[in-house]
Amino acid sequence: MKKLLHIIATPRGGESRTLQVSKVFLEALKNQNPGCEIDTLDLFKETLPALTVKRVDGKYILLEGKDLTGEFRTACRAIVVNRPLS
Repeated sequence: MKKLLHIIATPRGGESRTLQVSKVFLEALKNQNPGCEIDTLDLFKETLPALTVKRVDGKYILLEGKDLTGEFRTACRAIVVNRPLS
């Protein structure tokens, strides 16, 4: 394993049992795979765009391999990462 995305989805911080378990897991992973890069995304420290019906529909359009157009393109502009909209 070369890269892992660790997503924190709890507002409890150090009181979270899940985070306590994941900390032990991540330490063991790093010990067994010293070259593994671990990125952490804490959903409670990020400013996330609002979830709207247009954005959800736009996600499904992208998952089908289609290009976003019109209102879906406008709605998803703020959340599309690593995919050009032009």
